Amino acid sequence: MKIFLSEFEMKKKFSPKDKFIHFTTKKRALRIIADKSLKTAPDGIINFGPSKIYAVSLEYGHYVPKVQITHLNKIRNEGNIVAIYFSTPIKPAATFWEETYWNEPEISIKIHKVLTINQAVNLLNNNKKNKIKDDQDYIIYENKNDTAVPALIYHQTNVSDAKDILKSGFEYGGVLGKGEHTFGIYFAPTYRGMAEVTYNRGTTDKTVMVEVATKNLKLFDTINYSNNPSLPSYKQQQYIIRQNIEEKGIFPNGYDGVIIRGGHNGISIYEIVLTKEAANKNLTGNLLNRRGRIIN
Repeated sequence: MKIFLSEFEMKKKFSPKDKFIHFTTKKRALRIIADKSLKTAPDGIINFGPSKIYAVSLEYGHYVPKVQITHLNKIRNEGNIVAIYFSTPIKPAATFWEETYWNEPEISIKIHKVLTINQAVNLLNNNKKNKIKDDQDYIIYENKNDTAVPALIYHQTNVSDAKDILKSGFEYGGVLGKGEHTFGIYFAPTYRGMAEVTYNRGTTDKTVMVEVATKNLKLFDTINYSNNPSLPSYKQQQYIIRQNIEEKGIFPNGYDGVIIRGGHNGISIYEIVLTKEAANKNLTGNLLNRRGRIIN
């Protein structure tokens, strides 16, 4: 179990060009190549540890065989151990001396090469410039873009309601008597959901993402309000704005919506709430699955 102590934390910028190495068997590698993704629970595969996706950072990581390949030696009839050399647009949760991990159930990857163990170890050993120096140190990735309003945002709902939205437009849950019965239309900043949380607003069914553009929208940013330590949470200005939207449909005057911020740094976009008029005006007509693929 990893222990996160702030004195050992380092902040680094993440780039989709960052390279990683994932050790696996030859048989499993063929499936990874076919899927162009890594999964926490591929069909028919038994995990050896926590349900996460693991790899080794080429830039920061070290070769630690007892963590990375010893368990693979116990697998029979799946061929030799190989290494998937890849990059991904999905930001990892953290990088340690011996491993990088993602909390997502699946990440899309660009495979640059399939390597032998010796080739992978040589790559790791020869890239010494930025290695983590202590096995207690760890990296949390910052992403300069997660504080900026994205060009596209995503509303999660079930397939049937998504089709109704594309046909007839958004309507508030408070009017329809659905979901959380609020008077705002809620959007995640990425197709994967809210920043740093499992996104599941208003439905437990199989879900898709309805895509909306943010171009020409006037959004009120709650970062403009800092918490007043002398007031309880329910009297903070951010809370009052959210309560007015959820219960009464009252948005800041002259704005199409509100940016709600949170995350470990307090400034990442948590979600964006729009009026139904703004959401309907900017519908792109696309439905996406949780892998970011357009499905309609």
